Amino acid sequence: MAKQKVYSEKEMAMMDMLEARAELQRAENMFGWTNDEYFEIANMELTIAKLKYEVAFKKMMMLCKDGETNPKIGIITAVSMY
Repeated sequence: MAKQKVYSEKEMAMMDMLEARAELQRAENMFGWTNDEYFEIANMELTIAKLKYEVAFKKMMMLCKDGETNPKIGIITAVSMY
């Protein structure tokens, strides 16, 4: 049986931030395609996605402020936001 990797708190925070960023991208795309009937729902989803991303980003920054053993994001992952 193979050992499963145990992620550090910093790595988990980074994965949460990347997941929140992907959800924010999805919400922004969907907001651009919404019609008047669904505007309020799309606006709420976008607001929630932005808040989740901000929370995840701030958490990651607080955990990584010591500068020791910070997780690395690959160049492809870092650039793929837009």
